[in-house]
Amino acid sequence: MKGMKEASLDPSMRQTVEALLAGGVVLYPTDTVWGLGCMAGDENALGRLALLKQRPAGKSMLVLLAAEAAQPLATNPAVRRLLLESERPTTVVVPAGLGLVESLVERRWVSPLLLAADGSLGIRVPRTPWIAALLAHLPGALVSTSANFAGQPTPTGFDDIDPRLRATVDFCVPNLPQHEGCGAASRLVKVEEGGTVVVLRD
Repeated sequence: MKGMKEASLDPSMRQTVEALLAGGVVLYPTDTVWGLGCMAGDENALGRLALLKQRPAGKSMLVLLAAEAAQPLATNPAVRRLLLESERPTTVVVPAGLGLVESLVERRWVSPLLLAADGSLGIRVPRTPWIAALLAHLPGALVSTSANFAGQPTPTGFDDIDPRLRATVDFCVPNLPQHEGCGAASRLVKVEEGGTVVVLRD
């Protein structure tokens, strides 16, 4: 757990870390909405997550990355600024060819199965305390997909999550006040190879 004693973690974070490192799928709070996730480099866990969510195979999913992990890898100025300096939650679609996606795959922090057909990957660096601390304790990136069955509305809060979904994950983080994000999806932007930024969702 990246140099920090297990005893220093709050119980829900400790159980989340343990479940993820064991190849599990967890239901957890992000800086936006509640999400389903697993370690982004674990292809067995990715398969389980897709089955649990009833998601068609081959669809890309975004990942969450700790700031300390992103800083040395995000060398492109536009990508770095959007990931590390945005004032609101911002998911950045990073194309192949800028180094970041390649570095994540090379380190086995992200499976190639998560990449879009053009080799791009959606990445976000959360700043809210609980999820930022969780990511700092994980050896890699964390998949983040909305906590709903495929085709169903995205829940805005824990109480909107289908109880069947809560019951089928390996660990469900308890619904505590400090675990609530903003209740809305992140801003979504795409960085093109020339450095141009296109807003896909504001």
